[in-house]
Amino acid sequence: MRRLLNIAVFLIGLLAVGHGHATSVLRIGIPALPLTLDPHLAITRADHMLARELFVGLTTLDAEGKIVPGLAESWTVSPDGLVYTFLLRDKLVWSDGQSLDASTIVKSIERALDPTTMAPFAAQLLLIKNAENFRLGILPPGEKLGIVARDRRKVEFSLLAPSQRFLQLLAQPVAVPVPVRRARDLAQDWAAPETVIGNGAYTLISSPQGYALKKNPKFFAADTVAIESVGLSVFAASDMAIDALRDGATDLALGFASAPRVGSLLNQELIEGDGVDLYQLAINVSRAPFDEREFRHALGMVIDRAELIKTLSLANAEPAFSVVSAPPYKPLRAPYARLDRADRRVVAEALLLDVDIPTLRPIRFLTPRSGLHEAITNAIATTWRELGFKIDVVALDESALESAILAGDFDIAVNVAWQQANTVDAALFVFGQTAGPWNTAYYREPEFDQVMINADAELAPDLYVSQLRQAEGVLIEDQVNWPVFFYPANVATGMKLNGLMANPAHIHMLRYLSGS
Repeated sequence: MRRLLNIAVFLIGLLAVGHGHATSVLRIGIPALPLTLDPHLAITRADHMLARELFVGLTTLDAEGKIVPGLAESWTVSPDGLVYTFLLRDKLVWSDGQSLDASTIVKSIERALDPTTMAPFAAQLLLIKNAENFRLGILPPGEKLGIVARDRRKVEFSLLAPSQRFLQLLAQPVAVPVPVRRARDLAQDWAAPETVIGNGAYTLISSPQGYALKKNPKFFAADTVAIESVGLSVFAASDMAIDALRDGATDLALGFASAPRVGSLLNQELIEGDGVDLYQLAINVSRAPFDEREFRHALGMVIDRAELIKTLSLANAEPAFSVVSAPPYKPLRAPYARLDRADRRVVAEALLLDVDIPTLRPIRFLTPRSGLHEAITNAIATTWRELGFKIDVVALDESALESAILAGDFDIAVNVAWQQANTVDAALFVFGQTAGPWNTAYYREPEFDQVMINADAELAPDLYVSQLRQAEGVLIEDQVNWPVFFYPANVATGMKLNGLMANPAHIHMLRYLSGS
């Protein structure tokens, strides 16, 4: 079982950050505590956020959320795209000084695939040759898992097929190395706050007052890490985190449900980036009546996206009709996007002719406990009520909302549990069966999965884009979620931080930050 870190504040005698002085201490507001410190068991946003600070994989992310070398200083790919050979940096060690070599990478991937580990995202590793049979314990004689340590610094992966996503996968917590012998000897306790060791930019400090992050002097790039200590405070809602920024109680808010900027509001607190973000509603397609495609089309098309933007004064927002928001790719649009509001209403009512609306149970619509999120949700709910539906809008603290989505306890929800994406393939990937808990729609469509498999294995750029467009078309036809707005990616901060770049993935590695 996971160890629940039931602590309200991550502050351990940290000094207040003073503007005008070099910043060595950073105070961050987050919506929840991690459920686990074991990166292979990471499932929530908080789990992933902390895992990225305590651990690093063969690849990692830069300040913009793009793939860069991590533990591997370089790699080569065979002409057929099937074999990746990584050269590890010299003299890598864990935070306790123990050596980390290529054999650790192999054993860690084996651990993540082991069904007894119960890694929620292990399915993402099945693109490695023989991974599925390894996981099931049915490797044929003479066959091995497609990963081998050639020497202490060289590790080689063999894949089932070429993969556009493989380097991105290796940066995910499910693929990072862990101290396998320690994990075996201490069992669950290896990832307890008092005993966890990692190889990332920070280590965890535990005390009766809470937890904090401290710079790891053993990190391979420790000389580039400017922030020495990080304290984290938990706020149940984004509004509370913004208030803390304004009051000077914190310096940065991470992990909260993103939303478009409202007019000039929060200008001093929000940094907008070049990337395009997506505000979208998750639909639980496994529950009636949302298991009917026509029903989903009807409710999705009557959402008046343009009117919401106007009424709520959402700055730089545009109506969204596709999950893809990664320029320069031009997303497809749902057919009803060409209709005006009146015509969409007529078509929706036609699609609902066979639905006995008065007899339906109330629709459970979940939203973050936040003024803006609740305003958006209530406006959409009002539109559906005009069609005769009973809508129960439930505002929850963000951690409770994420838990409800991951448990499938919703009909519709402002989606705070999915993996945000800054690439086209990542935006579509989350609707496939190998996406694990990120598939918050509980969508199961073999045609979509096969198209995504074909796209991932396609090396020709034009054919790759063509496959992705086909997959996008399947999603639009099936209406497995409702995109609402595109808007500039943003991040909330109360001070000037160098290296802080808003990006659609909402991943902000603390090791890149510095301030004054």
